[in-house]
Amino acid sequence: MAAHLRRRRHLALPRPALRRAAAPCFQEAEDTFTSLLKTRKNQAVVICGESGAGKTETTKTLLRYLSWRAAAEVAAAETVAGSEATPSFAL
Repeated sequence: MAAHLRRRRHLALPRPALRRAAAPCFQEAEDTFTSLLKTRKNQAVVICGESGAGKTETTKTLLRYLSWRAAAEVAAAETVAGSEATPSFAL
């Protein structure tokens, strides 16, 4: 199927269907972040697929989620221990 037809079909999906389609990306991001906190070692995520499959958008979504999670982790650490708190990972 041509890329422009796939995009149209994707854009025609109702909002809940779009959320379900993105759910694996968020789960992968959460697993990566949790592993980062547990192991304190660098993490890698491989995003692959055919041309037009949404690799760039998935990468942007994953990075936005990881940024949000990291900020929430820092905010939680500051709330618990005051402003001198050290987050559980280095920025």
